[in-house]
Amino acid sequence: MKATKNSPQGQVCYTCHRKTVPREPCWMCGKVVLAAAHTEEGAWCERCRRTHLAEPCSRCGQTAPVTVRDDEKRPVCRRCWQRGHQRPLRRCIDCGEDKPAARLIEDGPLCEKCDNRRAPEVLCPRCGKTRKVGILSTGVCRACAQQAGPRQPCHNCGRTRLVAYRDADGEPWCDGCRRQTLAEPCSGCGVHKVVCARDHNGPWCKACWEVVRPGPPCTDCGQRPSMSVPATDGVARCVPCYLAAQVPCTRCGTTARAERHWPEGPVCLSCVDAVRLTHEHCHCCGQLAAVFRREPAGPLCPDCAGVTFS
Repeated sequence: MKATKNSPQGQVCYTCHRKTVPREPCWMCGKVVLAAAHTEEGAWCERCRRTHLAEPCSRCGQTAPVTVRDDEKRPVCRRCWQRGHQRPLRRCIDCGEDKPAARLIEDGPLCEKCDNRRAPEVLCPRCGKTRKVGILSTGVCRACAQQAGPRQPCHNCGRTRLVAYRDADGEPWCDGCRRQTLAEPCSGCGVHKVVCARDHNGPWCKACWEVVRPGPPCTDCGQRPSMSVPATDGVARCVPCYLAAQVPCTRCGTTARAERHWPEGPVCLSCVDAVRLTHEHCHCCGQLAAVFRREPAGPLCPDCAGVTFS
């Protein structure tokens, strides 16, 4: 485990350190949780903080928590970022299908479905039933973990549901009302769908926008518009060609699909796994973590380097 604090008894892991921090009620949803941030209004939980800091995505136009910012400091949501940085397909050792690997074990990769199937069964401390674990740190089953989210009366329909988002006045909305409110006739297919983007022709759904969005044609296929952010090698590609492009890895030099795009450039899956499996104490924060790179002062972890694996 990662050591976070030095106590009189020695180094304290992250889980034990969180238990010593007092819980506070979130001023937005009222749930008593570990505060993620403090403002003039009071403490914020992590979910409300991310919702409050949401901005319109520079690619799809939807208001969502900012995952990364591009070279021009424009916000990009998680869905658009993952669309351009999807994991490569690997053959699952259980089902034998080519899917993105959710976890790598000694025998090989596991897809998300097979990984969930292998989840251990535990005695849930909340409901008292023996079910598959949903939160490993607390041993809570999946059903109780889903019910642990904040539920409030929806501002539109009045039903007590999970809060999908909050409007400008801070009122909670369930996911069904959110999708109905944001749905409009698409300028391409004419079907009522959630609006992905708008232009002079009107609203566009996600599928139609990928075909008509502005941008130079893809250099590889020449059929679809290229991505708004060009690839690291400077070639303008559409999303499918961008994911299938074989580029030299900036770490090992192997020509393969890029698993991640780190500050130094595209990195293959083998180099990403090498970082994941190599753990040493970071010279900057002192925590036992994956070694992103080695500097003259010592190894540097991904967090101190400003890099995430998500």
